[in-house]
Amino acid sequence: MSVMVYIIVALASEAKPLIRYYELQRVQDTDLYLFSNDETLLLVCGIGYEKTQSSMEKLFRYRPITSMDVLINIGLCASTLENKIGELMLIDNVTYGESSFKLNIEIEHSHKVSALLSVKEPQREYIETLVDMEAHAILSESLKYMTIEQLLFIKIVSDYFKPDSLNKNLAYALINKKMKDIDSLIRKKLCQQQ
Repeated sequence: MSVMVYIIVALASEAKPLIRYYELQRVQDTDLYLFSNDETLLLVCGIGYEKTQSSMEKLFRYRPITSMDVLINIGLCASTLENKIGELMLIDNVTYGESSFKLNIEIEHSHKVSALLSVKEPQREYIETLVDMEAHAILSESLKYMTIEQLLFIKIVSDYFKPDSLNKNLAYALINKKMKDIDSLIRKKLCQQQ
């Protein structure tokens, strides 16, 4: 079985630039919103903790994981004002409630590194960290099948706790603008695993 890059996104609008860049095709033999080519499997997991958890469980039943595979979560996040809209951030810690996971970013890069808080609902109150709604569910499900060294979490700043300002066109544009950086990080992560 060849090495597989699993890319997990929450929204179809986040997936579209990745689908185009990697020339992915819709997978027909599953009820998951899944796209693939020979080396990439992209899952659109949906918004929120429970939906993400359920999609991740189905994904891991769909294709067995090997120790060489990597899983990359790419998505948008709310941020403090110190980070620019569109800035790519690498995540070194994911927290949800009392649960927290430390991630190893052992690849060479020039991006900011930050902790991330996963929450159940969109946040309109200012919080002193990056915030999303899916990363912790992705991480906790992945660790049932993979090691922490196989995971990489990439977030792009989309708003300053104004979730209503986000629309499909903006989501697409923010990911699309960072595709070369995203691809470079994925390639480095793959090299690290070999």
